[in-house]
Amino acid sequence: MLRADYIPSNWILVWYLFYITGILRYNPKFALILGILFNVVTISAMIYYRVEIQNILYLVAFVFFLKGIPLWSLRNTKIQKKDIYATIGLFLMYVGWIVWEGQMMTVIQTLHGLIHNKIETHGMKMLQKLFG
Repeated sequence: MLRADYIPSNWILVWYLFYITGILRYNPKFALILGILFNVVTISAMIYYRVEIQNILYLVAFVFFLKGIPLWSLRNTKIQKKDIYATIGLFLMYVGWIVWEGQMMTVIQTLHGLIHNKIETHGMKMLQKLFG
């Protein structure tokens, strides 16, 4: 099972929460957009590999709640150059953390499993137990 700190969406969500509470001044809007684009590619791959519709819907639900709603709440904000730099910085910190922890292959295997009908994240497992 993939630990929560190995999922980049969780990093973006924490950043969003820090931003809306005023702890951070860097807007996560660009990171949310990139995250949604990545998830659209992932969902497309899931459809291509004929993953069960229920598992695709679980991911769509998570994308909606973890990225869609936060992005919508930032609809009246503008992305500035410093926000793009912060997104790059967060991505580099994430990759550094995954490499430091020696979990790069685990993350890649989890993503590979997702497009091949395996659920290995806590959130997806929770939805599977609730609705499956």
